Amino acid sequence: MFEHFTTLEEIYCYKLALALTMLQGSIDALDTLEETATRSDLEDLFRDSAHATRHHLQNLQGCFSLPDQNTNDAPSAAAKGLNRETNALIAKTDSTLVDAVLLAGALEAAHHEGAAELVTRAHEQIQAEVIREPEPVIQVPSFLPTGSI
Repeated sequence: MFEHFTTLEEIYCYKLALALTMLQGSIDALDTLEETATRSDLEDLFRDSAHATRHHLQNLQGCFSLPDQNTNDAPSAAAKGLNRETNALIAKTDSTLVDAVLLAGALEAAHHEGAAELVTRAHEQIQAEVIREPEPVIQVPSFLPTGSI
């Protein structure tokens, strides 16, 4: 995306792109957790969490509506690592304990969602600051008394 950051906007765009790929990774993980769960209440929990995460993802994608903002070059190593770790733990865990591993994986995914939400809010706040028009500065000519205007 950027070889060298020179503006705050570039940094936020990059962080937003990371958040976008983190959320997509969380959705993939939650889908896997839902498929792996042995209890129906956990399947429902993971399905609902994935649905909420998809909503967050749509909100985040709205931040990239400006031209020249590319999200393809910011892979989330954290999301990939979480998925690998959860899959490795599932493979090492007795089938009677898999649901505990799944819940831990879902908790980690939720932390990523929270981070993505914070990045999105920060970007929205920065955009609001940039868009806000400055208050007009009225300069009183020095030959007029200040109380006459």
